[in-house]
Amino acid sequence: MSQRFLSFHAHLREIGLLGEKAVHFGGPDDVLLYSGGPQSHLSQYSMLCGPSRKRVLVRQPSHTNIPPAQQHSPLKGEVQLVKEKTPFVAQVEEWKHGCWYHLTSIFAKSLPELLEKLHTHTPKQVFETPPDLSLPQRPFWSGALAYDMVQWTRPLQLQHVPDEGELLVILWLVERMVVHEKSTDSIQCHAIKGDQWCQEVSQYVEHDSVLEALTEPSASIETSSMTDDQHEQAIEAIRGSIRKGQMYQVNVGRWWSGRIREHPRRIFQRLNEANPAPFSGYLEAPDLGFSLVCSSPESLLKCDGKSIFTSPIKGTRPRGSHPEQEIELRNEMVLDEKERSEHRMLVDLMRNDLSAVSKVGSVQVERFDVEAYAQVQHLVSQVSGVLDEDSNGLDALQAVFPGGSITGCPRTVVCAAIDELEQRPRSFWTGSIGWVDITSGACSWNILIRTLIARKQRGQWHGSVAAGGGITIGSDPKN
Repeated sequence: MSQRFLSFHAHLREIGLLGEKAVHFGGPDDVLLYSGGPQSHLSQYSMLCGPSRKRVLVRQPSHTNIPPAQQHSPLKGEVQLVKEKTPFVAQVEEWKHGCWYHLTSIFAKSLPELLEKLHTHTPKQVFETPPDLSLPQRPFWSGALAYDMVQWTRPLQLQHVPDEGELLVILWLVERMVVHEKSTDSIQCHAIKGDQWCQEVSQYVEHDSVLEALTEPSASIETSSMTDDQHEQAIEAIRGSIRKGQMYQVNVGRWWSGRIREHPRRIFQRLNEANPAPFSGYLEAPDLGFSLVCSSPESLLKCDGKSIFTSPIKGTRPRGSHPEQEIELRNEMVLDEKERSEHRMLVDLMRNDLSAVSKVGSVQVERFDVEAYAQVQHLVSQVSGVLDEDSNGLDALQAVFPGGSITGCPRTVVCAAIDELEQRPRSFWTGSIGWVDITSGACSWNILIRTLIARKQRGQWHGSVAAGGGITIGSDPKN
């Protein structure tokens, strides 16, 4: 069922309704929010965004404007807080004459301020045939936020700042989209009345095509940001800091980088077959030589305009090779004192985040599950709240970003400790892909784990992936 929508995506590219053949409709950029795996309360809809005519880019300011913090050690309790944020600059671009042209600049000190200032660039008409209420009802913005936007969501200054001009945010204005509803296996186009692209796409929704078969790519040489010994030393440093009372848990990551032997779009197809996940996504900006390939199981934030939800994941075991082993591993995870304690700590952290923008007494844990995916099974909770009168989904995004499951607790201190330990920017890993209706505040954002960051240089794609784990006093470095 899910492969049908990927086939439809490929078919639209072939017939010139997406990609470089569709430039008379908008840019060739690709935006696909894909819900893989079986239908569930998490996996219901996939969204394919039509060619966009506007996009927003935020890049790292110069080191003169935002210099690296002076060397210090958050692991030793040396915390440097920043009270007043230096604004970042968002470049609004418009697609015309076959290129992206600079339209205007937006100065902002936070994500809500940026999104609010996009009102003047966003049509207000609702779609002619609105989709399900859990999806956008009118033109919206979709794209990705780098983890390094932590510089404007937490009161800290990084020691290892991104290079000047490094991409931090890319958002596209989506005026037309195609939605795949899993329960009915139906595909429908949604746009403002009279949209020519949507009219043409609607002729092909029943088209039945087959994805090109995947072949195994040739091997590539990869490098890592840490050796195994260095990784173990980082874990011991965290445990030592926990013993001294500086923090409770830190998620530390390790990177692998190398040349990619096939197009990132093929890697997305491969990943969906091997590890389907409900919050997957594929983004590509050809002129920037930039692509994200994501197969994430984790939701950072969902908002319907009134209520907000987050689904933190903490606690992991492999899938079993047979049903009895599967149950044994699941019970081991559920009954493990460390896993349960760590999960409860994360849930409390996210409850605190939601409380900052929710009505008093409205934040609650709605469900606690074990979710099984292709390779692993997780402990997952869903935490919800009702927005207070002075807050909306844009404020909620600011409150929860970056997610607690990929940082730790207490949040600001561990973000500084991550910077100290990893000694490099995280870029889009552990950031978010999603969409936001800036009129209503409705939105949906994932956490960018199990993600490839791909960049094209001199005609060749290169990629980086990272993996991390939450480290507590009970963590064993050898494991």
